[in-house]
Amino acid sequence: MLDEKRQWLRDFPWPAVCAIHEKLCAEAKLSPRAHDNCPEVEKLWAANYERTMSLREALDLCRHARNQQPFVYLGDSTFNQLVSVVLDGVAQPLPPVEAQILRNTVNHYVAGRATGRELKQVFRSFRKLLGTPSAESAPACASAPQTVAAK
Repeated sequence: MLDEKRQWLRDFPWPAVCAIHEKLCAEAKLSPRAHDNCPEVEKLWAANYERTMSLREALDLCRHARNQQPFVYLGDSTFNQLVSVVLDGVAQPLPPVEAQILRNTVNHYVAGRATGRELKQVFRSFRKLLGTPSAESAPACASAPQTVAAK
């Protein structure tokens, strides 16, 4: 599943990412604010979000964008919500507890609190339920940022 190539992020041009951020800020009664590097992150995102890539590469792009901290508030929550939407179809065949484990692991990965090895282990554990009979061949460590920047 981690190696499956699709346009995983095509429904999320940068304005959609910003809309998620603005909604979360409104719910938290915060004024949405961007850091000075937001235009660079937007440029990276715009160059890559429509690309056909593996799920792992899509998660790495989200992780890299989140690590650049384009938003002053709720950056983790912004990218976690985006990834949760992407994972809806992936997690659908899983029982509720396993689906939650998958979502939590992916969100922790994107936020930098879980490793690529942990991500791979969770996907491997659920491969039969996800309909992926062979072990994932994704590398154990996160892809380098230049990987996500290439077209």
